[in-house]
Amino acid sequence: RAVAQGRVRQLCVQSGRRFWGLLDRVSGDILPGEAHKNAYDVDLYDEAWSAPEISVLTDYVDDGGLLVLTNSAGRLGPFGRQREWNEDWEDLDPIAHEFGIDFLWLISGSEAVIEGAHELTAGIDVLAMVSGNVIGLAPGEDGQTLATANGTPVVVSVESGANGGEVVALGDVGILVSRAGDSGNFRFWQNLARYAASR
Repeated sequence: RAVAQGRVRQLCVQSGRRFWGLLDRVSGDILPGEAHKNAYDVDLYDEAWSAPEISVLTDYVDDGGLLVLTNSAGRLGPFGRQREWNEDWEDLDPIAHEFGIDFLWLISGSEAVIEGAHELTAGIDVLAMVSGNVIGLAPGEDGQTLATANGTPVVVSVESGANGGEVVALGDVGILVSRAGDSGNFRFWQNLARYAASR
């Protein structure tokens, strides 16, 4: 697919929303095989990730790419407000498992406390989250916990492969929402942009 062929250096994946699936719908590109017949039929759109799609992402990371996985218990609307339950949050697990990460279950909390040291969290003490929207994480043996909520990891980083690949997983996509007064969230965006550009 174009994601792998174009050697995109940063790829953000949100549970239930395939990056290239959206591109197919916007650009009108013809999909391989019979898939193009259903490309615009929302009712037939499968939220689960297929083995070939997972393979593209793992190859991308193994080749040195930075992959950001975001998950949430709910779908967010304007200003980071939760609109509805995200019944597809577990569908991100097959990708996360490839890197030793587990999305566990809904946890309470509206703030993530920074743990340890990493370029992504430099200059940040806490990150604001959307209450009732946070999925706890298990970073695996090779993972580094970057932030926790009530003692449970909610931001983790895992280095992968021999080419400097890395996966960053967020237990709440609301961390990427910078609201008034959320200086930590805005700084996180800035750090992420710098970090991605420096790779």
